[in-house]
Amino acid sequence: MDPSYFPDPPRWTVRLPLTWVGGPGADRSADPLPLVLFSQPCRWRAPLLDTLEAAGRGWRIAFESTSLAGVLAAVRAGIGFAAVLPAVADPGTEVSSLPDLPDVELGLVRRPGTEGDPLTDATEALLRLLV
Repeated sequence: MDPSYFPDPPRWTVRLPLTWVGGPGADRSADPLPLVLFSQPCRWRAPLLDTLEAAGRGWRIAFESTSLAGVLAAVRAGIGFAAVLPAVADPGTEVSSLPDLPDVELGLVRRPGTEGDPLTDATEALLRLLV
């Protein structure tokens, strides 16, 4: 994780794979490939787009959202393809015929003064269990 991205060091980091997801009617052979992306700033965008470029796949941004719910809704609607963590992929939406995606690094950074906050502590504990 780039230390300049956050002023405090992460408490922990983990590398996880991404998977392609696409909804009904989304055409894998479309050129350019319609993408559903998280809005900037998104640290996954550059590696995702670099992967497509290296594979010689044309692409276009069909939809952007700041939220996972928005990205998944656009995928379910068949607007395009997204790269997400396998844990959040809807059943039946994973797509294997697109270029392999790089792993991404996730980390947890807590603002000073949040030690002992019950909600923040519980959220950190849950995230550690999930990854």
